[in-house]
Amino acid sequence: MRTVRLAVRVGVFAAVCATSACSPPAATARHTVSEYRADASLRHRQIEGCANDPGTLALTPDCVNAREASQFEDTRRLRDLPPISLPSNGKPYAKNAQGH
Repeated sequence: MRTVRLAVRVGVFAAVCATSACSPPAATARHTVSEYRADASLRHRQIEGCANDPGTLALTPDCVNAREASQFEDTRRLRDLPPISLPSNGKPYAKNAQGH
């Protein structure tokens, strides 16, 4: 009985070791969010590459970092936008092609 338990434990241990040895190494980012925030051309190139192949690259560390930096740097805050003015002709909106 002890031999069977020992064999099962050794088998499980060997399977775990084999599985972890075959796993690809964890990807690391080449640039940090701070680096992407500081360099707009680097950030835009990376985002363009990520958008060009989202199925492969969307969840890579560099795409995540570039997107995060873009949210800080490329998105304008509401208070930074110019004031919204109403139309001067008194009409609330223009009619569409069907006249609605």
